[in-house]
Amino acid sequence: MPFEFKKAEAIEIGDKIGIAERTVAKYLSKLQKTCNLEQPKYGHYRKTIIGEMQTEIQDEIQDDAQEDFQENLREIQFQEKLQELFYELNPMMEY
Repeated sequence: MPFEFKKAEAIEIGDKIGIAERTVAKYLSKLQKTCNLEQPKYGHYRKTIIGEMQTEIQDEIQDDAQEDFQENLREIQFQEKLQELFYELNPMMEY
């Protein structure tokens, strides 16, 4: 979510990912109670410093996880290639 947004935008995003309008409203209320969001006027929300920091941390964690996944995938692919080469070079051995 952007730093400032309307309830309608949150509902639209929720709808796209299968979250009911009522549930989105509950989430917004909970986020206000935990000081992650403030409501400057009806139907308008703004992330607090806490909320913005949490978003940045979550984004960083997600980026790190994606990098780790890509690195692990490359390592698996490398090991598979090594195994293929080994089998090609040693066709007579029993496995």
